[in-house]
Amino acid sequence: MTDEFEEKRAEYAEKFQAARYSFWSALLTVNAVLLTVPAALLSVRPEIAAWPFKIVGVCSIGSMVALVFNFAASKAQYEFICKRMAGSERDLSDNERRKNSQQALGRHAWIQRSEMLVIGLLLIQMVALGYVFAYA
Repeated sequence: MTDEFEEKRAEYAEKFQAARYSFWSALLTVNAVLLTVPAALLSVRPEIAAWPFKIVGVCSIGSMVALVFNFAASKAQYEFICKRMAGSERDLSDNERRKNSQQALGRHAWIQRSEMLVIGLLLIQMVALGYVFAYA
């Protein structure tokens, strides 16, 4: 029963990570597309106010930086896990184990906050573009 549970847990952990990477990729794509909208609209209608587009640009770039950091943090986490699995866990002191756990939890918390930040920035971009389409 334990082996079956472990197999299911590993399967869902893999699905979760794949879904997370797909989500981040989709957000990167949306931000890249939103970054091109101001240039296209301003080339067609140069009289449109530029400040909403500046907001979109800054939010897009900030989102992309946060998402790339998420990929890097996730990679670092897996690299760390692989190094620990290659070495002997028994050789670590309790203090080292505690420090390692705190680092892993800190990375995880940062990734979660970063995801919420990116979604918030995306909403700001949508409001700014909505303003342009409604009043331009």
